[in-house]
Amino acid sequence: MTNNSKILVTYVSKSGSTAEIARFIAQQVEQASRAAVDVLPMSEVSSLEPYGAVITGGFLYRFGWHPQAQEFVTQYQAQLKKRKTAFFVAGMGLIKTAECDQSPFPLFLDANFVRQPSRPGHLNALEKQMTLPNYMKDTLPILAEIHPLSVGFFGGKLDMQTLSSVEKMILRVICLLTGAKPGDYRNWDLIQTWAGQVAANLA
Repeated sequence: MTNNSKILVTYVSKSGSTAEIARFIAQQVEQASRAAVDVLPMSEVSSLEPYGAVITGGFLYRFGWHPQAQEFVTQYQAQLKKRKTAFFVAGMGLIKTAECDQSPFPLFLDANFVRQPSRPGHLNALEKQMTLPNYMKDTLPILAEIHPLSVGFFGGKLDMQTLSSVEKMILRVICLLTGAKPGDYRNWDLIQTWAGQVAANLA
């Protein structure tokens, strides 16, 4: 960790629900660590120099971590490796596979977010799209090098009213295929627990 004591919580959010998670995490971390915490959307981050620790979050966009979150991790890879880091992902479901148990970094999984394959040991085409290696395929190697304190996967919020007509159509198809339903699935108690664990490790 660098000598800077400030902590950055940065996020990408479309409807505002992931931003609410980020602000909640920042509040919990600030209370637990008593360090100064800035909360910024990724689009407003120009440097990580002022920060000794960075918590980065984004939602699942279709069948992958949001492209802006992936670009942020790629762009700041070298700086993130020199800092204590944690990452969080908000979405509607994760199919648990062996990769979850063999992850090179600690995972924190919301039980309401995780599902078992319909057939043990065999994934159908849709389930393969909902796995850790697929969701994070472009960033897993980078995260393995960064060695984050934790990567949290949490249930998110799906509000069709905040989406464009095209996005509504796409999400309706995805919901039909996956069985997901619009609603708020954020478990604030679990998010608080995760934030507390991260804050303890930042000390």
